[in-house]
Parts: sequence; structure tokens; C-alpha cells
Amino acid sequence: MNINERVILLKQLQVISRNNYEALNSIINLIENSFNIDLSKENGEMFITHLSAVFSRDEKGEEINSLDESLLEEIYTNEYYNKAEAILKDIKEKVNYKIKKAEDSFIILHLCTLLGAVK
Repeated sequence: MNINERVILLKQLQVISRNNYEALNSIINLIENSFNIDLSKENGEMFITHLSAVFSRDEKGEEINSLDESLLEEIYTNEYYNKAEAILKDIKEKVNYKIKKAEDSFIILHLCTLLGAVK
């Protein structure tokens, strides 16, 4: 199952709403087309699953606890941190969905993983 099929399945199973389905597709297109990162099952599944959880939490008004300080430090010193942060900024600017600040470090962690997989 490729990433697009996974997003379709999440929508069919009503794990995500139509709006979240559209937001996820926009993010996939942005990452693949603007940053030349091919989101395959191997490298993109956790990222897409996490984003669907982000959107679901937002719809339900649920908050998330921040990452542990030691993990945050590891993210900040990751060689892909600056690029991941730039990608997240682009996502926030170009996708019609407001991602809460509390989710940023989790998303950056996934983006660092993606960037490390395509080096």
C-alpha cells in the first residue's frame, strides 16, 4: 500500500475527516513536489499517521504534552533540524490547516527522520 492509498483508507475508515484528508494530501504533494522527498510506505507511513493524529486531536480539542527535554535537545542538534523546520514552516504557510505550536517538535522529529532516509 502506498502513501496515497493509506490516506484514502484512513478516510474510508473514518479515522480522518474530509478536511483532514485534503490537508494530508496537500502536505504529501508539498513534500514530494517542493522538497523532492518521495513518501513511500517505508519512510512516510509514521509521518502520515502522526499527522492524522494531529488533525484528529485538533478536531477533538485535545492537547498534547511536549517532548521530553533530552529528546528535544536531540532534535535541535539533528543535522536535518534546520531543513525540517523550514519544511514545517512551508507546510504551515501553504496548507489550509492550522497546526498547533505544541505539535511542532513532533512533526520536526518525523521530518528529520524523512530527511535522513533520503540523503
